[in-house]
Amino acid sequence: MTHKIAVAYDQETGRILHMHHFFSAAGLSQIDEGGVAAVVLRDTAAATGRDGSTIGIAFAEQQHIDQGRAYRFDPQTRRLVFIDHKTTGASSASKLTVREKKP
Repeated sequence: MTHKIAVAYDQETGRILHMHHFFSAAGLSQIDEGGVAAVVLRDTAAATGRDGSTIGIAFAEQQHIDQGRAYRFDPQTRRLVFIDHKTTGASSASKLTVREKKP
C-alpha cells in the first residue's frame, strides 16, 4: 500500500493550509494525482475562503513526513521545510523534495 500526502500551501508565503492523505493498494490502478489535486484545491479554497489561484498543491510520500513536526513549503526550492519553534523560530530544510501539481 502506498500512502501519499497532497500538500496545499499558500504560494506566496509557503504556509501549509491543508495536508490530505490518500492511499493506493498494491495491484489496483494508481490514483490520479491530477484528480486529487483538483479536489484538494477546491476543498482548501472553500475551507479557507481563498482564491484557488493563490494555492499551490504538491505531493509527498508519507514516510518522509514526521507527523510531530510543523512544516512550511518553500516555493523557491520546492521543499518542505521543518519549522523549529523551540529554537529561535528558525527553520531547517528537510531532504524531502516534493512534486508540484497543478490541477
